[in-house]
Amino acid sequence: MPPGGWTLRGGAKGFAKPDPSLTYNRTWHDATQHAGDLTKTVNFNFTGPSLYVYCIIANTPPGRSFDTSAHYNFFLDGKFVGTYIHDPQAIPDYFYDSLVYVNTTMENEHHSFSIILDAREKPVLMLFDYAVYTTIEQRSPTPSLSPTDSSEASDRPIIPSNAGVVRSNTLGVVALGFPMIAMLLPVVYL
Repeated sequence: MPPGGWTLRGGAKGFAKPDPSLTYNRTWHDATQHAGDLTKTVNFNFTGPSLYVYCIIANTPPGRSFDTSAHYNFFLDGKFVGTYIHDPQAIPDYFYDSLVYVNTTMENEHHSFSIILDAREKPVLMLFDYAVYTTIEQRSPTPSLSPTDSSEASDRPIIPSNAGVVRSNTLGVVALGFPMIAMLLPVVYL
């Protein structure tokens, strides 16, 4: 769990209570950022050309009133790359699987990503659900087949030594939530 005011699934004192059955792996991390608080961030590293970040977005849930605005700033490899803002609507619903950041134009290399909650104008709530990134794995070329003796030559086709080797790219998708970020467990999310 990230340090500094984050709780898993709202904790015992959290007011935001999304339906766990509608979240990824029945879990999320939440924090509220107030002006003057220590900055709350989400940080992780990955290797790949695409990244998708999903949050649960709160509106005006029933029960005790609490801050539900969303204002998130995104940084990729130390550079500001975007903002997500949502002002709560007067409906008692959460928006699940809300895509708050997407980038499909990166190089297939190591990246660092950060989300910083921006509470300069009003308190901000983040319900971080999960992130998905793609990675392209370059496979090693397979050696060409060649017969070892003349008796095998008639049973197998002869592959000329100057034949090109076909390389295949494997596309893998890994989903990660805070419990998995440190270990980067290969969990496929489709």
